Amino acid sequence: MDEAGWFVRSRVEATGRAETWNQALDLVRKGGTVNLFGGPPKGTQATFDTNRLHYSQITVKSPFHHRPETFRASLDLLVRGVVPAAPFLTDTRTLEELPDVFRSMAGAKSAVKTRIKMS
Repeated sequence: MDEAGWFVRSRVEATGRAETWNQALDLVRKGGTVNLFGGPPKGTQATFDTNRLHYSQITVKSPFHHRPETFRASLDLLVRGVVPAAPFLTDTRTLEELPDVFRSMAGAKSAVKTRIKMS
């Protein structure tokens, strides 16, 4: 549900946890779409309310994006400076500013990739 208590049209789940997959399906409105972006560990099983899924005409998408090994190799290239990170980053903010970053992403969509400094 959104801040006003309404079910949302689309929901993206990015943690890869079965519990949050279920929550995403519970919080999308009739005719809505759930994107199960987060990849769970091998062997993970989720249980859905199949009646709600079917009769509420909820669309479930599960895009494959990369394997963990590919992601680690990509991060290594960035850390070692083989691939420059600067072109991917739109801003650098502190951890305390994280709520402002999220608001920016939701509003003007200006904070595409923001580096968060921990100290």
